[in-house]
Amino acid sequence: MLSVKNCRQILGLESDNLSEREIEALRHQLYCLATLTVARFVETQSLAKSESNANVLDFRSALSSLMDDERESVEERAAVMEFDGNLPRDEAERAAIALTFRGGDN
Repeated sequence: MLSVKNCRQILGLESDNLSEREIEALRHQLYCLATLTVARFVETQSLAKSESNANVLDFRSALSSLMDDERESVEERAAVMEFDGNLPRDEAERAAIALTFRGGDN
């Protein structure tokens, strides 16, 4: 935890008019804000990861409904879209599946 002295150094001239108690209150608010920010970041990362896993499952389930040669074609198309088209993997997979089911296999 930052000491009151460290807080005063960080605040610079702004701290000249603040009491030790006010600095402690600011420090407490800073730690609360940091805790909330980290918690929100972790929550966002966790949600993004679970959404990504859901997309993988959707892609796998769509692939399972295809014949072997179609499945290979879709996987290859997704890989090309990902690497040559610079698409994120989940977007490339969705696009490849959509093209296949719309008849855009040419």
